[in-house]
Amino acid sequence: MLKKYSILFIALLLSGVTEVYATSNKPNNIIVTGQIINKKYGNAIANHKVIITTPDIKSNGQNYYKEVFTDDDGFYYDTIRTNLTKGKLEVYTLDKNQQKIDSTVYYRFFRNTEMSLLVNLLIDMPFHTNILKARFRYVQKQGGNRFYYRFINLSSGQNIVSYKWSFGDGTVSYDKNPDHTYLGPGIYRVKLIIQSTMNGNPSTNAYSKMILIREKSLYHVGGQVFADLFPIDRGKAFLYYKDSVDTYIPVDTVSFDTLGFYIFYNLPNGDYLIKAQPDRESEFYGSMCPTYYGDALKWQNSETCNVCSTNWDYDIHLLPAEGLIAGEGAIKGNIFVVDRGLKRFGLSSGENISLYLLDSTGNSMSYLYTGYDGDFDFSEINLSKYKLFPEVTGVNTSEIEVELNEENPQIDNMIIELSLSSVDFIFPGKKVNRGLLSNLYPNPLANGEQVVLSVKLKKSQQITCTISGITGKTVYLNRYFLQEGQSEVVVPAGRFSNGVYVVTITDKRGNADTRQLVIAR
Repeated sequence: MLKKYSILFIALLLSGVTEVYATSNKPNNIIVTGQIINKKYGNAIANHKVIITTPDIKSNGQNYYKEVFTDDDGFYYDTIRTNLTKGKLEVYTLDKNQQKIDSTVYYRFFRNTEMSLLVNLLIDMPFHTNILKARFRYVQKQGGNRFYYRFINLSSGQNIVSYKWSFGDGTVSYDKNPDHTYLGPGIYRVKLIIQSTMNGNPSTNAYSKMILIREKSLYHVGGQVFADLFPIDRGKAFLYYKDSVDTYIPVDTVSFDTLGFYIFYNLPNGDYLIKAQPDRESEFYGSMCPTYYGDALKWQNSETCNVCSTNWDYDIHLLPAEGLIAGEGAIKGNIFVVDRGLKRFGLSSGENISLYLLDSTGNSMSYLYTGYDGDFDFSEINLSKYKLFPEVTGVNTSEIEVELNEENPQIDNMIIELSLSSVDFIFPGKKVNRGLLSNLYPNPLANGEQVVLSVKLKKSQQITCTISGITGKTVYLNRYFLQEGQSEVVVPAGRFSNGVYVVTITDKRGNADTRQLVIAR
């Protein structure tokens, strides 16, 4: 029950959101509007100050801060331009006692560039109400047409003789309780004017409200993440959207709160995957594995979240790693992303990839998140047969078999190459004469058609440059006579396909030095 009420309290602060789909690269627009209503008497409050602010968006180097005033019908408006894709705004005002009345609302731009936030605030203000009061409420009619509304008159006063409704789309009605069908989504300002006759004297009163009809319904989802019997202490939840061609697109990343809760706001209906994982600083890092909703280690075995309503029940129980037996073995290396097509899966480099160390039967023994250069290090482990498994949401990666034994207790410079079609790997030989090849650039090669090698020699001599692909096949071989000291060798690489290559420089004595070259155009 604690979870339900904690998240429900946050959700009650949210107001309706509408989104307009577009393909433009223009800055995003947040349209903020609403009405200030007298809590006691129900009338709109004119010429009242409303403040809209957020630390996420900057204006002239300062946190965004805007003061606006309500019009005669109690409405206020503001438009904010931003390049951010998600965030929150605080909208607040002061009542007669200078008490702050506020609401926090969240925005998200996901396949849209414009979003409207409707924030109404009820406040205590002194007001001498008229005897004649125009009031109404509206309900969405049932039957499948979300543009069809019934307007219910709640006006009070004697001898009311006429009702005039303006629906905000150019149409009017003179019925007491009219029905109206809108032609499309938008924000509509509905106004009711009533007239009465008292002792032969006409009297009128007016009342307005906003209707927000969404382009597409948006929902909020969340849950709680557990490590064993207790909520996770520190970590993140990742959200992926499944598109029409079954590609999983990264949508959002949020941190857990102190009780292990996560929330994703304002999601259009559709199918999603949710993944939870401990931070490196968590006490559970290494012992409790990153886990998908449905308590699955791999995304292929996870449960899809079909978002068609707000739901706080997407709980995740992190799967345990069985642990490693200490020993003299080690597996070290780097993961490289060589296919630019992986960018749509959120991968532009080998950094922060979940790499699992499995036993020979596929059970998870341990895992880590790769470093800045895609580096990984499983050290002081038992000599045995293992499988390495890089887990990337939406990408069909495969397991790599590795054996550590007395003859080969350590693998120090393994290279794993990730592409859309495969996971390849090589075990380069030991580096000799490390100072021979001092630099190689650009690396990765993303643009251009040549690579420059910086070679340092103690004396003038002929050197051999060899470049091998992931399978060990030589794709380039040439000899150069270089002078003593620092020299540059330009290697044409225009015909090399994307991938990881081993560049080897060998001097006259047979001393060699190697570097890894990544080509990712």
